[in-house]
Amino acid sequence: METPIIDPATGLWSAAQLITHLTREFGRAAQAGAGVSVAVADVDDFGSIARSREPAEQVAILRQLGARVRSSLRRTDAVGRYAGEEFLVVFDPTSRGSAAPIDPCFVMERVRKAIADRPFSTLSGPVNITVSVGAATGRPGQDDPAGLISAAVQALWRAKTEGNCVHVSPEAMGA
Repeated sequence: METPIIDPATGLWSAAQLITHLTREFGRAAQAGAGVSVAVADVDDFGSIARSREPAEQVAILRQLGARVRSSLRRTDAVGRYAGEEFLVVFDPTSRGSAAPIDPCFVMERVRKAIADRPFSTLSGPVNITVSVGAATGRPGQDDPAGLISAAVQALWRAKTEGNCVHVSPEAMGA
């Protein structure tokens, strides 16, 4: 059985497709002399949301989450469902059309606000959702997708202690 390219619940890329894309982005970044940035966003207290909603509503919420994340990013950035209610963003490392490299904290703050500022529609009524986000940027020439994602996840867990915020890994990974 082939690994799906698209996650059926969100309509975004699958985790496997994102990892393949991230690996390619390291090659593009090396050619451009840039570092690669990723972010992992996780829904705060999704367990209580899931317990109070039917499975079809949970899927509808995930699809709406995916749409809000996607619409808050640049067209050249990649996003998908990483696991459960976690979304992984792989930023375009070459900053096409931009004079400065991408600031994952700035972008993910925009994503966080797009999710928190407006309730989500469900059959049983609106639901307010927040996300916590961890981000990390690798040094130019780095080629360690797993290490970069791990750094973003560590930053995510720091963000989860506060909830509804963005944390960035304090140092560039690799090299």
